[in-house]
Amino acid sequence: MLSAILNPPAYKSPCYNWWWWCVLVLRVASGYNLLVRIIIYSDMLRRGHTGMSLLVSAPFTGLLLAGGFVAEAIVFTGSLLAGGGLPDVDTRVPVVKHRGFLHTVWFGLIYGVLLGIVSLLVLTFLYTNNSIVQSVVDIDSLQWIAVVSGVGGFAGVLSHLLGDMITPWGINPFEPVDDRKVKFELTKASNESSNTALLIVGFVAMIGAFVYGGTHLVGGGGF
Repeated sequence: MLSAILNPPAYKSPCYNWWWWCVLVLRVASGYNLLVRIIIYSDMLRRGHTGMSLLVSAPFTGLLLAGGFVAEAIVFTGSLLAGGGLPDVDTRVPVVKHRGFLHTVWFGLIYGVLLGIVSLLVLTFLYTNNSIVQSVVDIDSLQWIAVVSGVGGFAGVLSHLLGDMITPWGINPFEPVDDRKVKFELTKASNESSNTALLIVGFVAMIGAFVYGGTHLVGGGGF
């Protein structure tokens, strides 16, 4: 796996052929549907965290697309968005303190490593048992995608922590190693205007990332 990390592989098939674009369109459509449901049905806290996750993901998504790494861009963005909502699971688990361990860098690191390992196992299984997957990518490519998945999950948790840091309540991101609380008191977590604005900014940033990455991708790739 180390070689996969140091040397991102090229795909057997060009990432800009019809199959890749079909997958990309479906992914974007699914993401749009999810975003609409978030805007209409979710509480304000989730809107703000989703916006922060989109904002954090946007530059990396754009660079990956521009470099021709379409699958990696999709996996990274999806993993980051999923990880961005994970820490608040502690609000629904009575035995876990809210803004406790699940709101620390250590949890993000553990989650990212586990996600990368699980992704590697699942992708390896699919590669071994599916000839279609074998015709599109090689095993080194799948190892690299698993790494990207883990990094995206870790970044997602960090984006959630960043969102909580800008509230008066703050968090202890390095607990129990360091108990100091980090808070910038820019806005309350329940502020409807701030959460909606953050979601809009994040959404616009992601559109910009797709425009930037897509333009460079169609032009032949490269930053």
